[in-house]
Amino acid sequence: MNNYAKIRAKELLYQNTARLFLISLVSFLLRWCALALIGLAPYFYFRSPLYSQLCELTGTLWGNVISITLTVLLDIGLLCLVCGIKTGEHWVYLQRLNSLKPRLRFLFRFLSPKKSFKALALYSGIFFLKTTWVMYFMIPPVMCLGCAIYLIMRGADVVTVFVPAAAGAVLLSAVVVLIQSTFSRYSQSAFYMVSRRGASVKEAIDYSINATDGRLNERTVYLFSLTGWALSCVLIVPMAYVVPYLKLCSVTFAEECRKAPLCQSEYAVNILEIHPSI
Repeated sequence: MNNYAKIRAKELLYQNTARLFLISLVSFLLRWCALALIGLAPYFYFRSPLYSQLCELTGTLWGNVISITLTVLLDIGLLCLVCGIKTGEHWVYLQRLNSLKPRLRFLFRFLSPKKSFKALALYSGIFFLKTTWVMYFMIPPVMCLGCAIYLIMRGADVVTVFVPAAAGAVLLSAVVVLIQSTFSRYSQSAFYMVSRRGASVKEAIDYSINATDGRLNERTVYLFSLTGWALSCVLIVPMAYVVPYLKLCSVTFAEECRKAPLCQSEYAVNILEIHPSI
């Protein structure tokens, strides 16, 4: 599946590299400008004469309440813009998967209030799930680190400190792989939501979990096999090819998982591909 997905991605990229890169670049700039505005707008507003005048007219308490409320609403609106554009970028690559020419206007398909807020709910849910998994997997390495720090504070010798420190390093290496594998559970949520009208956030996440269950190892190896391409982006020139290629690889792999029969495992994270019949 991995090799076929890469070959398919190269076929889809043929004669569309510049167009796809331009769309991804516009998406990147718009999203990061919006995120920068989320961070900078409150800073400049609360230092501006407008804030002082508002406090003079309504009082300091109501001035702060109104300002904070407007800031929160602005942040939510900008986050909806970011998520809507990101979802639109998924739509662009999904259309290319269907052999359609990528068009810049597809990028703004999900910027209506309802669709963009739904995209925000999806990405917020995925972010919460991923954060929970990271906290869970990091417990053993953090415990080893805590033991090492405790031994250092107690004046233990180097060999004694080395044992929990080395165990923590080994566990951390395993955690990196496990986190990447677990994150793959949610990799198809956005593609499912944009391709199925009326699909809820929960349905999109559940579909992604079912579609990737039993193939987490395969996807993890697939992603690590693309590391060389990602590292080549240290230089500016390869980015024009690598960025759309990697995104198409993600789409083609998701499509191959969609075509394959869903795994019937009972287990939430089927990394070992354990089936009920075993």
